[in-house]
Amino acid sequence: MTESYTSERIDSCLMADRPEDLPENTCDNLYIMQESTVYDSGRWEIDPVDFDAACRLIAENGRQLDGIGTLAEKSVHAALKIACEPGAVREAQIGGFIADAVGEHGIIEIQTRGFGKMKDKLTAFLEVAPVTVVWPCCEILWLRSIDPDTGESISRRKSPKRQRPVDVFAELYPIRGLIAHPNFHLKVVSLEAEQIRLKLGKDSAVQLKRRKRRWPAKFEKLDKIPVRMLGQISVDDIDGWRLLSGIPAELMPENFTAKQLAELLGISDSTARMMLACLGELEITQKVGKQGNAYIYKMLNIP
Repeated sequence: MTESYTSERIDSCLMADRPEDLPENTCDNLYIMQESTVYDSGRWEIDPVDFDAACRLIAENGRQLDGIGTLAEKSVHAALKIACEPGAVREAQIGGFIADAVGEHGIIEIQTRGFGKMKDKLTAFLEVAPVTVVWPCCEILWLRSIDPDTGESISRRKSPKRQRPVDVFAELYPIRGLIAHPNFHLKVVSLEAEQIRLKLGKDSAVQLKRRKRRWPAKFEKLDKIPVRMLGQISVDDIDGWRLLSGIPAELMPENFTAKQLAELLGISDSTARMMLACLGELEITQKVGKQGNAYIYKMLNIP
């Protein structure tokens, strides 16, 4: 479906200069463009070929890619920004905020963690255009250790820890009040990546700093390099949220607790609670009572 977002509502993705007399961080005071802008708010996918090309570009140039609008960001963030919409305008100023990209599908924001930090930005963006939040999920992670003196690789092994798409609910929890907005879209991109770590010596400044905190560290994380895209989940409607949650509605009892859901999905109790809080905002689940200190939930509108 294509929806029109006119010039009275959104700043141009043509990067026109913003009048200095307009106050910052105010959605109502976006720069007015001369022509209407139409965004396709329908479903779209990241092309794996484009992502592979972005990974090669990152590998060849490192993160010094300011010329293509990446502001020398971390590699996973930069690769996704390049691949999400190749023809998009990057680092576009909209009102008092900077969007990662603005293209034919609206505003794109890539966020690896700390979703709460972009709450004000999202609140403003959602009022003027479709917004897709892209979250990279490192399902396969390799740990490569680097010698600080020679710069050579010491070891490479597979990390026992792995992210799952359902983990995004822990990130969404701080902005759960925004996810039911009709302009909010989510894209979870599953990746294979390599974590580059610098081996720390006994006299390392970082090592000494952490030792004072009784938190000894053997490595310092430098960057996470994307290797390949494993898949993606696009969440554009209630069915998409149900798919992302992985809750088998037909197997769920009529009433259940967060702990029961956690056991069923193989996730932590805290992640289950945050998931249920998000699904409650979407009217997929509902609190119906308490059992001791635990809330009781039920599924709504089961298809």
